Amino acid sequence: MRLFLNNDHLVLDFPYDPIQVSEIKKIEGSSWDRVQQVWRVPIQSLEETREFAARHHFQIDHDVLVLTIQKKRPVKCVYMADGKLVLKFPYERVLIKAVKQIPSITWNPDKKAWQAPLHSISEVLKWAESFDVQVDNEIYSHAQNVKDKLEQLKEASRSTDADIVVDGLQGELLPYQRAGVRYASNARRTFIADEMGLGKTIQR
Repeated sequence: MRLFLNNDHLVLDFPYDPIQVSEIKKIEGSSWDRVQQVWRVPIQSLEETREFAARHHFQIDHDVLVLTIQKKRPVKCVYMADGKLVLKFPYERVLIKAVKQIPSITWNPDKKAWQAPLHSISEVLKWAESFDVQVDNEIYSHAQNVKDKLEQLKEASRSTDADIVVDGLQGELLPYQRAGVRYASNARRTFIADEMGLGKTIQR
């Protein structure tokens, strides 16, 4: 019993077995080749065919074991590429009107898709949920990481002191100023909006 690759098809050669025949018929695109007396399956059904062959202890050729195919993305989907969120969907006036409301979103003519920066992830997820657009799992993971980081920054913003040393600083920071410097260094983009006379300048 053997599974091997032949041109653009997977080929399964095995003696008749009613259980195996019943299973292979369920694999999408499978067909019986009466001339060669083998089963043929399109490359698109690679994973199901490999699982079938492994389950029934077929000899699987190396070419089939290392073979990978790029799955087609759904017509409407959101995924990550080059550090950006990519929103792909067919032309629909309502979808386009809504997508333009996402902060910093732009149209990429090369990809024929909309792109948004990662900091717009919450708005992108709301848009996708509203229009039943499929979202890659890694985006949900990234969104959770962003949420956790924001929670940490929020908690840090309430601090009244921090253990931090600023090299070359002339003068000494008060406890709340140390907390402000630590927060700003972690947040990167932030405003220090203390009232006048509380020492905002030295925190910068």
